[in-house]
Amino acid sequence: MAKLKRSEDFKDTRQLPREEIMLEIGRIAIVSASIEDLLHSLYWQFAGLNDAVGSVITGDARANRLTEDLIRIARAAKIDQAIIDDLKDIFSEYALLAMERNKFVHWIWSWNTKTRQDRIDPPAYKPTHQGKYVTTPEVAAVADDLVWIEHRLLAHLLTKTELQNSLAKYGPAGAPDAPTPWLEKPNPPNPKLPSRSDNRQ
Repeated sequence: MAKLKRSEDFKDTRQLPREEIMLEIGRIAIVSASIEDLLHSLYWQFAGLNDAVGSVITGDARANRLTEDLIRIARAAKIDQAIIDDLKDIFSEYALLAMERNKFVHWIWSWNTKTRQDRIDPPAYKPTHQGKYVTTPEVAAVADDLVWIEHRLLAHLLTKTELQNSLAKYGPAGAPDAPTPWLEKPNPPNPKLPSRSDNRQ
């Protein structure tokens, strides 16, 4: 039997959040994918793996497993404690943001016709969770905070040359879009380590 195709005059009658919120949800989804990709790259860097081998080892790993393993690997590799502390701070903030992201992406949206408010409620298989009304700025704030996490992770993946240039131009704090707070600690680590080489594969 032929598959039932969508007719040209089909219209979605299900409730969607307002367009501004959908745009922010799209931004959340895009940057979340980038963050997970960066977590894989950081794992490979600390474990001394090239991209080909790394993708085999961490290909199916979830973000929360990657963050847990990254701290263990960093300690085993004797990465500077200031770097580990910065990563722990990043991962802690990311865990909270990921919970909010999951609500926006996976929960059920509805519209209060009286108050003209957008609302999310947990799906039926999560009856113990509580729904709430959501505003565009609240969703945008999560998107903005995830972008900040993305940039903080990118700073840990600077090449040797990039890190040295950042140190020379911006000082230990790093660039506004690539902060390097671990260099502000007493006795900062050699800026050449543990960043990956300039010859990325």
